[in-house]
Amino acid sequence: MEAIHLPPFIERLDPNIFWSDNYVVLDFETTNKDKGFAGREDNRIVLATWILGEQHPLRLRDGYVRKLRSRASPGISRSGVSWKLGNEFEQGELVEAIQSADFIVAHFAKFELQWLVRAGVDISRILPWDTVLGEYVLAGNRRRALDLDSAATRRKIGTGKESLVSALISSGVCPSEIAEQWLVEYGCTDTSLAHQIFLQQREELTSAGLLPVMYTRCITTPVLADIELNGLQLDEKEVQSEYESVQRDHARASEELRRITGGINLGSPKQVAGYLYDHLKFEELSRAGKPDRTPAGGRRTDTEAIERLVAKTPKQSEFAELYGKFRPLDTKLGILEKLLACCKEKGGRLYASLNQAVTGTHRLSSSGKEYKVQIQNIDRKLKKIFKARHPDWVVGEADGAQLEFRVAAHLGRDPIALADIRDPKFDAHYQTAEIIYKKDR
Repeated sequence: MEAIHLPPFIERLDPNIFWSDNYVVLDFETTNKDKGFAGREDNRIVLATWILGEQHPLRLRDGYVRKLRSRASPGISRSGVSWKLGNEFEQGELVEAIQSADFIVAHFAKFELQWLVRAGVDISRILPWDTVLGEYVLAGNRRRALDLDSAATRRKIGTGKESLVSALISSGVCPSEIAEQWLVEYGCTDTSLAHQIFLQQREELTSAGLLPVMYTRCITTPVLADIELNGLQLDEKEVQSEYESVQRDHARASEELRRITGGINLGSPKQVAGYLYDHLKFEELSRAGKPDRTPAGGRRTDTEAIERLVAKTPKQSEFAELYGKFRPLDTKLGILEKLLACCKEKGGRLYASLNQAVTGTHRLSSSGKEYKVQIQNIDRKLKKIFKARHPDWVVGEADGAQLEFRVAAHLGRDPIALADIRDPKFDAHYQTAEIIYKKDR
């Protein structure tokens, strides 16, 4: 059996690799179906633009730049950015440059990585520097715009004015329909901006001691790019079985709610408000001493508001209990209906985006694509409806027990926490329940 070797940047974890000047800054303009997702076969690359770092082997090679300048395409812009109009099968010069580099730089690198897969590149061997993640790591838990123009404007790079091409793309015009000379100028400008942002971020993250954090984020990106591109495989039989089971439970819970509510339409805010506040006499939620209502002044009937209502009478308690059973079943049934449609229409291949730069806690989040089902924090009971795509593949699950606590103890070198970790009988969750919530083991 042939030995499998990990990429050098995984075998030797060293964030200082980002101080190498052997890199490629790149940007793709693509057709725009599903936001240019590389997983759609009817999308293609329209333009590639790139810059070689000062110590890139091709840049040092005599005649390379002269070779590019001597051809109509690829070419080199006035700002020194290389460019090539063509699809993913026509980007040989860029692929050659990437394969000789220590890492690549891109703004929202996951997008470029997925298109490199389409160009025949093994992205498991590529270390990216994502300038979006650079801004995100520098921001910490502070909210700030992460788009390229905002990052450039904060650093006083470029004009900060929206170009005509940017406006056209934002309004839905496909890059393939934009005049080539305009598109080339736009792509070269964006690549130059990303390069300048990267150089500043590298200095800032190093000075702040955050380069290892950035490294950790970036080595995760190719993995997420691969997951997104391949999607998850649903087991249609399991989906159907789970759907039928939840449908039965949902029908029973719905009937119980109809019985006690007199058959009101739970989708009607007006009817639900009348039942909750006029019939059951629930006290409205308040904020700053005033009733907490919708922007239009209506009494709140959304799920979160209903779950926060305090039951003080037997009838209120009965409703709260039944609604507490009904609502999760209603949510799960809606998800299963979408997953069943995915099985019938797409062979059970479910796609979603995994977002690295959205949450304030710096955890991953997910957003659904065609079926609007996210794959992050999916109900544990629904995990069984996924399966390996091929008979000789397996699906595994790994969980780091009390991982956050253990990492914090290690980084902080807290003697009590470290002693607790060495104690085989210690459990952080039990201790939390015991000390904070006064519960026995």
